[in-house]
Parts: sequence; structure tokens; C-alpha cells
Amino acid sequence: MLAQIWTSEEGVARYLLLDEPLTFLDIHYQLQFLKKLKTLLMQRNLTVVGVLHELNLAAKYADLVLMLHGGKLMVQGSPESVFTPENIYSVFQIQARLLEQNQTFHFFLIDLKVNYVKYYKPSQKSILNCQPEPA
Repeated sequence: MLAQIWTSEEGVARYLLLDEPLTFLDIHYQLQFLKKLKTLLMQRNLTVVGVLHELNLAAKYADLVLMLHGGKLMVQGSPESVFTPENIYSVFQIQARLLEQNQTFHFFLIDLKVNYVKYYKPSQKSILNCQPEPA
């Protein structure tokens, strides 16, 4: 798919439309793909419009974010202005915790109504055990 955008006439804008390009990719390849897109954006007269369901990656790589709910535009803007706990909760019904490290915006999703307990046994892979908190 990316091969279609390698060459273009000087001064001619190119558009790349991506519908869930990260689906079925391991995280390593998701990051590699998005890094390559970012490199292409800096080198070429290129605009990329993509649908991503991985909010953390959208926050890291997108310049402009549109958050949709029920087929309607709820909010648009920079990742920092769109990915607020209030917006994430209103669209996904998930409570998000925002982090800022070294003046860089990061966030991760956590449903505060569920108690997440991670444990490891040497004979098994790491397992995530989710148990609802008592009401």
C-alpha cells in the first residue's frame, strides 16, 4: 500500500487514506508502520487520513484527531485537547488516566471500576487477572 505514494510530481499534494491499518499487526509492527508514515509526512507533500482504534498510538502520532461516536463528530483538535478523561468517558465509557512525562503528553486507559491484578508464575506466561470490585 505504501508503495503507491513513493513517487509524485513536484508540488502535487498526495493523500493516503488508511482504514484501520494497524489491525492484526503486532505492536512492534504497529510502531514501525506509524514511524514510517511520520517519516514520509516529513519528506513528502503528503496528507494521511487514518482510522485508528488504538487511542494511545493516535495520541502519539497524530497531529489532528477527530473523535466520533455513533457516526457523529464529538470533538476534534490536537491529541492533548481531544483525549481528555471526560471525552474518553463520554465516547467509550472508560475512565482514562492521563500522564505527562518530560513535557510529553501520554495517557493510558484504565477502567477504575475493575481491580487489575497482574501476577507471574515462573512456569507460565504473565497473566492479567481482572476481577470486578465489590459493589
